[in-house]
Amino acid sequence: MDIIWPKNQMKQENAWKFVTLNRLKLERDNLSSIGIKT
Repeated sequence: MDIIWPKNQMKQENAWKFVTLNRLKLERDNLSSIGIKT
């Protein structure tokens, strides 16, 4: 159990970072596409 917990914690943090980066990228893409439209 002691070994599994840190691994799960790391997985959660990596998943959170991945989601956050994807969200930022999507927002940037949306902003650039809006900028192109106007």
